[in-house]
Parts: sequence; C-alpha cells; structure tokens
Amino acid sequence: MFKTIFRARLAYRARFGYDEYNESRFAASPFVLRSPNRYSTRQRYSMLKRLWKPLLVIAILAGFTLVLVNEDVFTEYHTVVLQLFTFTIVILGVWLRKWLFPAVGYFIVIHLILDHIELVAFPMSAFRESIIHIAFATAIYVILEQRDFSRRRLKNYIDASRIATWEWNLKTNVMTYNERWAQMLGYTLSELKPITVDTWKQLAHPDDVEASQEQVEQVLAGTLDMYEYKARLRHKGGYWIWIQDRGRIVSWSRKGKPLLMSGTHTDITLEQTLAEKIRMQNERFMRLVDSLPEIIYELDLKQKHTAIYGKWLKDLHLDPTSFLGKSAREMFGAEAAPHEIAFERVLKGETVVYDWHMTIAGRMGFYQTSLSPIIGPDGTVVAAAGIGRNVTALRDAEERLMHSHKLMQYIIEHSNSAIAVHDRDLRYLYVSDNYLNQYKIADHDIIGRHHYDVFPDLPQKWRDVHQRTLLGEIISGDRDPYPRADGSVDYTRWESRPWYEDDGSIGGLIIYTEVITEQVRLEQEIIKKADQLYIQKQQADATLLSIGDGVVSTDQEGKIVAFNKVAEQLTSWSADEAIGKSFEAVFHLVNEATRKNVANPVRLALDAGHKIELETHTILLSRGGHEYHIEDSAAPIITADGRLTGVVLVFRDVTEKNIKQREIEYLSNHDFMTGLFNRRHFVERMAQMDHPGHYPLGVVMGDFNGLKILNDAFGHDLGDEALRRIALVLTSTYRTTDVIARIGGDEFAVLLPNTDAVVIESLAQTVHAAVSRVTLNNVHLSMAIGYAVKQNESESIDDVLKQAENSMYARKISEGSSVRNRTIQAILGTLTDKYEKEKIHSVRVSRICGAIGRALELRADDQKELEMAGLYHDIGKIAIPDVILNKPGKLTPEEFEIMKKHTEVGYQILRAADEYSGLAEYALSHQERWDGKGYPRGLHGTDIPLISRIISVADAWEAMTSDRPYRAAMTLDLATEQMRINRGTQFDPELVDVFLGSVFGKESL
Repeated sequence: MFKTIFRARLAYRARFGYDEYNESRFAASPFVLRSPNRYSTRQRYSMLKRLWKPLLVIAILAGFTLVLVNEDVFTEYHTVVLQLFTFTIVILGVWLRKWLFPAVGYFIVIHLILDHIELVAFPMSAFRESIIHIAFATAIYVILEQRDFSRRRLKNYIDASRIATWEWNLKTNVMTYNERWAQMLGYTLSELKPITVDTWKQLAHPDDVEASQEQVEQVLAGTLDMYEYKARLRHKGGYWIWIQDRGRIVSWSRKGKPLLMSGTHTDITLEQTLAEKIRMQNERFMRLVDSLPEIIYELDLKQKHTAIYGKWLKDLHLDPTSFLGKSAREMFGAEAAPHEIAFERVLKGETVVYDWHMTIAGRMGFYQTSLSPIIGPDGTVVAAAGIGRNVTALRDAEERLMHSHKLMQYIIEHSNSAIAVHDRDLRYLYVSDNYLNQYKIADHDIIGRHHYDVFPDLPQKWRDVHQRTLLGEIISGDRDPYPRADGSVDYTRWESRPWYEDDGSIGGLIIYTEVITEQVRLEQEIIKKADQLYIQKQQADATLLSIGDGVVSTDQEGKIVAFNKVAEQLTSWSADEAIGKSFEAVFHLVNEATRKNVANPVRLALDAGHKIELETHTILLSRGGHEYHIEDSAAPIITADGRLTGVVLVFRDVTEKNIKQREIEYLSNHDFMTGLFNRRHFVERMAQMDHPGHYPLGVVMGDFNGLKILNDAFGHDLGDEALRRIALVLTSTYRTTDVIARIGGDEFAVLLPNTDAVVIESLAQTVHAAVSRVTLNNVHLSMAIGYAVKQNESESIDDVLKQAENSMYARKISEGSSVRNRTIQAILGTLTDKYEKEKIHSVRVSRICGAIGRALELRADDQKELEMAGLYHDIGKIAIPDVILNKPGKLTPEEFEIMKKHTEVGYQILRAADEYSGLAEYALSHQERWDGKGYPRGLHGTDIPLISRIISVADAWEAMTSDRPYRAAMTLDLATEQMRINRGTQFDPELVDVFLGSVFGKESL
C-alpha cells in the first residue's frame, strides 16, 4: 500500500510539472534512506526534525488501516472507530493541517472500500458518514485558517506599524519581547536574553525609571486600568531613543491577583525630535517676536484680542494678559474710534494702516498700526492680525528736524557770511540777505537765474572753482582781494563746497563768502604790535631763564601766562602744560605743620594790589609727588594807567637749607647714638622747668653698670647697642612730658614735672627691672638709679641734681661689684658656650694648674687662686673674631697680632671686678716666655709671676695633647719631648721638671 501511495505521489508531481524532480532532488528527499555513516549528528537531527510530522501522519493512518481491515473490530466498534477518526481529524487540523485532507481522503476511500466489500453493494451509510467527515474537516480547516489569517494579519499590522510587543509574566518575572523590540535598540533578541524586568531598568534612562515604575505600580494596584508614558532607552550604538510605552494587565488569578501584563513599545524618536524642533522653532519665534519693538496681536471677529506679543509691552511694564479677551472699546473707551473704523474695513477684506494715540504712564504716545484680515479656507475673513509701531520717537524726530530746519534758516539769515546755494547748472536755489547786500545785487529776485547771468564779468578763476566743486572738491580762500566798481578793494574769506542728493550724487554747490576787509586791517596793526611785543617777550624770557629762582606770571584772572625752567623743575609741569591753567591747578601749597592749603599768593596780590610774602614753613607739592620747602613773593603787574593786568611770583627751593638747619638744631639738642636729648638740652629744659608750675619736679640720675667691660670684651658696637637698649627702656617707661637725656658716656638723666617721690620710685624700680631683663651675649644689663625731688622755690635745682647723683652713686657702689662679677662670669660663659673647645681647654688647664700647685705644695689660698687663674686665663679671647679662633690653618702675621691682644683684653676685663682683679695680672702674663721673647711685655725669668709661668706650662701641655682646628693631638711621648726641648726657653725649667717628674703619669690630666 505504501508503494502505491508513493508511486501516486511521483505521478502527481510529474503531471503537474515537477519533471525536474530528478535524482539529485530525490536523493535529498526524506523518504530516501541513506547509509548511517553518510550523515553527521547535526544532519540527522535536522532530518528527524523534518520527518517527524509525516511519520506521525503515516503512523496514524497505518493504525486506522489496521483497525479498518480487521473485520471484527470494525464491525463491533464501528461507532467508536468513527468517533476516534473524528477526534483524529481535530488533532490533524490543529497540529498537522496540511495533512488533514490527504488523511481524510485516505480514510474515506478505505472506509468505502471495506463497507462495499462487506455489503456487496454501494455503502450509502459510509458515503453519508464520509460526507459528514469531509464537512467536519472542512469546517475545522476553515476555522483554523481564519484564526491563523487573523493572527497573520495582526502580525502584519504590527510589523507594518513597527510596534514592538511585550509580555510580562508576573509570576516568573520573565519578560517576553518580539524581535522588533530588540531591533529598535539595535540588538537581536538572542543578544538580550534572558530578559527580565531588570533588563528594562538597565536599558532605561535613570531619570525615566522612577516615573515608569510609579505608573506600573498603579496598574498592579488596580488604581489605573492602563498606563502610558514616554521613556528613553539606550540604543546599542550608545545614544538614546524615545519609546511610547503602553501596557495593561491581561490575566488574573482566581483571587484577582495579576498574572500577566502585556503591552507595546513604539519608537517615537522621530516624533520627539520633530516635537523638540518645533518647540525650539516656537521658542525662537517667540523670542524674535518678543524682541521686536513693534506689538503684534490677533483679533477675533468681535474685535477681541486673542493673542498679543512684543517687546514694547515689557518696555512699558504692561501685562499681556490684561489685553486678552478685551476689545478696543473696552481698552480705550472713547479713543477706540480709529480702531473700530479700521476693523470694519478689515472685515471687508482690506488691509488698513492708520495712526492713533494714547496716554501711558502719564505720557502721550503716538502709534501707527497695520491691520490685515486673516482669510479662512472658504475665502471669508475669520480673524485679523495687526502690527503696531510706536512712532512717538519718529514724530519727535520730525518735529526736531523741523525745528532744526527753522533754526538753521534763522542762523543762515543772521550769519556774517553771505550764503548762496546753486544746482548743478549754477542756477540759484537760495541766497541769504547778507549775500544780496554784500554783493550789492539790486534785483533780489534771482532764484532760478544762472549765476553767470547775475555776474556776467565773473573772472575765469571763479568759474574754474565752480567746476572743480561740481567734481567733488572743497575749495576755500582767505584774504582774496575783490575789486569794487568804485576802484576800492575788499578782502574776502570764502568757501565753495558740493552738496549731495539722497543717492550720493552731487546736486550742486554752496558758496560761503565773508568780507573781512576791516579784519585784515586790524590784523596788520596787530602783527606790527605783536612784533614789538615779541621782541620785548624775548628779552623778558632771556631774563627769566637766567634767573636761578622759579618765576611764574599770571593774568588778572590768575591764569598762568609765563613759566620758566626752574618752575618746571619744581612743579613737574612743563611750560606748555601749565600755561593757560589756573595758578591753583599747578601750584599746590600747604603748611608744613598743619598740611592745610596755604592761601593763594597770586589771589592775595591781586586783591591787595601790592607785594605779598609767603608765610613761613610753606611746602610746594609737585605733580611728581615731591615736596619742596619754598620762599616766595608775589607782586602785582600794574600798567601805566593803573590797571592791574596780572601777578609775577618769584620763588626758590629752600628744602636743603631747611634740612641742614634742622639737622643742626637736632644734633645740638640730641645724642646722636640713642636719639635722646643731650646734656645741653637737659640743662636748658631743667632751667625752664624750675618753676612752681612744675613742682614737685623730679630729677632722676642713672648709670649703666659694666659698660667698659662690655666694650673691652665684645667691642664698642655691643656697648653702643646696650646704650640704645637702655634708651629704649627709658623712653617706653617714662612719659612723653618727661625729659629723658643721655648726659655722659654711661649716664642718663630724666626730668619729671609735677611728679611726687612715690611715682618716681615706682618708675625707677620699673626701669631697673626692665633693664636687668635685657640680655646681650649672655650678659644681663644693669643700671644704678638715684633721684631727688624739688618741692618749692626755696630749694636749688643744682642741689637737687647733686642729691640725685649722690643717690645714684650710692646704689652704684652697693651694686657695682656684684654686677661686674656676674658680667665676667657671663663673658666666660659666652666664650665657653660659643666655643666648646675653649670650655674644655679652660677646664683642663685649670685642672693641670691645680695638679702642679699640689706638687709644689702651695698654700690653700694660692692653690685656689691658681686654679681660678687657669680657668679665666683666656677670657680675653671673647674679643677675637670667630674666623681667627676657628681657622684650620696657620695664622697670618696680621691675624697673630690680633690673637695676641687677648691677653690685654683679658687683663682689662678681670681688673674691672674686685673679685677677679687679682687674676688680671696672671691673664696678662701667661703668654710671656722664660727667655723674654713672649708677649705682651716681654718679661723673662722670675719677673714673670709664678702663677703665669704655671699657666704657661699647663696651657702648652693641654694644647699639644688636644685636637686643634689646624692639627691633630700629639702623642704623649711627642708632647713630653717638646716640653723638654723648650725647657729653659719657653718654660720655667724647674716647673717642667716638677710637671714631668711629679705630675705627668701620676695624676689624671
């Protein structure tokens, strides 16, 4: 049976033009069996996928065939078989529709054949059943085809509209989109899978997610049946596209819970872009309209305003909404007539331009409006549009132009110049009365006549001027002679210039003429006098330039007319700049003390009419910012007939003179180092204050302790600094009314008017404490202070001064010794703190001296003095420069001479203090030699003090066995050898023996 069916199929193909169904195509048929190893796994899967439906149909048909050919089954279960076949028809129609009719036909044929065999007659019952099956199959086929057609049509609609569809399974949270949705975003659907709600959130613009989420939640909550919104999605290309998203719930659970939501996405990027362009165009249009000075409006058929725009509204601070819905009558009242008349004409289809006026903000304004009809599709007027222009400024300009025209005509008529206006043909267009009179033209009616007809004998020179002017030149002349008929000659000033039409072409010429005969005569006289004056001026200028003082001359109004070189230098004004300006503008005079402006000497001289001297202490402030002290005098210039014509000011710079004078005065009264008053001024002020008005009058005397020690130890520069620091303490402690003076090298004095002893004592303690807090090079300064007070006139001021001095000396005696001792200790501390090696050196020398003294069995007092001398022997090095003390190499002869001074400096420092005065001689002599070749005095042998000789040995041993900037320490053997070599030359031989025999090696050195 299968072979029969297959052969029938081949015959069918051949009958209907399938002859090309050749062997190759037949080989590709699913019905052709191939060797298993000829196919790959993928090919087998593909072949199986193509064959499963035909195989299923064949299997069904084969099953029914077996049932039908079984007579017992067919007969006994005939009805069931028919129902089963009916069910099969439904299944084939739904799943395998293209096999429906072949299967039905096959079944009917078999059914009819079998019934015919069984009944041996035509099976009418089977025929009827077959007809029913055919009708049923046809109905199934039509219904399903109609359904598919509807689906295809819907799909075509969707594809044609380019709408993307989606479904959201709320239970699984899976989103199902069609391919169009992915294409809108530049993807394929497979690229985006798996697709969930999060996929949407990732693609959506962050600003749109929240808004869309709100609407979706409203739909899910049942408050909104359907949502619709616009959102942006990111395209695969990286840009945003706009979509219109619509959605609603399409399926609910039995409990009313939403299960499925579906919707569409429409690409509205183009619409949004167009909408944005339209919005921008509208915005540009509105800005353009709002920037126009005109007002633009629309009226309906009832003449009511429906729209109004324009910058004019903003300029007048008018609210556009106040016009909307109102007619001209409602807005302007009785003044609305021009608007209503124009509107009636517009309703007839005319365009009307009319003028009107109104008062806004208290000011009358004039306006011009163009009103046009708006024609509808049917050709009738449906509205009106108007443009109103504010012509107030134009009207004002026209009025001003008219006024200017009249004013110009008035000026021309009354001008000294004679004026004539000609066209290009030299015909008169206008002449002034002055022109007619100057040229003595009897017939005044010359407008329209040719210029050469009026002046037939006009020289060729003027004819050439006219032609050149008509070519565009402006030609003028001055002092041209014009012969008269009577033989006289007038001088004229004239100008010929073209005038132009609106298009820029030359329309004719204008001639200006003025008779200046009298002016020329006067000028000639003036020139003659000017020559005389010039000679006089040159003589005066030469005189001014030769004067060493500044000289300035003004007219009777105080304006500068002459300015010499010295005046230029002192004011920083050049003569060209100054001449013509007022005296006050160039000369800025102030009082030195008050800095207030000084009265103008020029004005004083003009008012007084006689010579004026400047007040003293006057300063000239130059334009360059310099100040000059000047002396001057101002004298009026009076003509022979007694007229006042100006002022001459003579002034000189006395700045240097004043400065030197003040320096002399200052130095005569002040101490140059401290800036305090000196002894001379102190004595003068003391005499002045010796008056009951200043009693009680306090006198304070102060003495700086240790100035000499500081000078000896650190030099006079430090001593000077100490004096200045003390002066600073005094000036910061005492009052400005007190007189503070330095009356000697280290002595100070203070006068305190109207001050009792309690206040003076308090101030003295304050000064004493403040001075003691001042430290220079580790030395605390000290000052002995004494005072006395004059209570009445019976006391002598000299006695009071003496009492203050005695009080000061008493304190100096009680404090001086301890102060000097502390100063020496501070000097040594400064030296050893500054130079660590010097500290070690002094301590070791003292220790070695002590060891030698014990070996000599010196008395305890001498032993103590020896150790102290060893400690202080180099104190004078405080005055040696650092560069010498720290020099790594050998000293030059000059540097060595400086180094040798330390013994004398040490002597001066130590002898200044009682406690250390006994050590001074030892410090002075410790560099003397046994052979007399030492310094500073060249002593020899036992003339050198014993302690100095011991210090010499200790100093040398310590120096040899220690590192020095210029060499390393010697070994003990080498140092011992050097001591023996210099025994009896540099050192006392007995002391060397004692040191080497009794000290070295036995005591810790």
